[in-house]
Amino acid sequence: LLAQPERALPDCTRAITINPKDQVAYNNRCHSNILLGRYDSAIADCRRSVALKPDYGRSWRNMCNALVKKGDLETAVVECSKGVQAAPKEGWLYFHRATAFHQRNELDKALADVDTAYYFVHSMGASRDFEQEDRIAAANFGQAAAAAGVRRIVYLGGLGNPDQKLSKHLRSRQETGDVLREHHPQVIEFRASIVIGSGS
Repeated sequence: LLAQPERALPDCTRAITINPKDQVAYNNRCHSNILLGRYDSAIADCRRSVALKPDYGRSWRNMCNALVKKGDLETAVVECSKGVQAAPKEGWLYFHRATAFHQRNELDKALADVDTAYYFVHSMGASRDFEQEDRIAAANFGQAAAAAGVRRIVYLGGLGNPDQKLSKHLRSRQETGDVLREHHPQVIEFRASIVIGSGS
């Protein structure tokens, strides 16, 4: 039912009425409220859930997701950090904290305590010259990763023989890898034509 949040909400509320100490029911209602864009309600439910079970990583994850979506980035950083302490194996907490830092233009903090960073950024949809946007983004990321002590960057680029005439898109993909390598000592570049996944 969680794929149908309007239908799931009453069921979650009934489960909470039956057992007010069921942290999973609060988390499920939180998740449904996130899908419906009701972030304040989602955050309140996740707070109840982690109060009942402080190491319940899924509720920390959903709370931080709701805070980031709401745009309350300062609180998101604080709560994600608490969640990391309570449930250090919940990987999405690190992602949501990094997202909050990134949206606050604090890339250095987003990369703190990161061993391997994956770089999939592509600026082709940017309103200005996307090749220049790609250069700037790669340079900023490479410099911040080096400064933060990131051991390795893994970059997904595009296919193409650099000795042949490439489209602006493919040329930019390869140049991005070059820029990353200029600013970080260990960059692994994978080149692929098309990656098909969820949402493609």
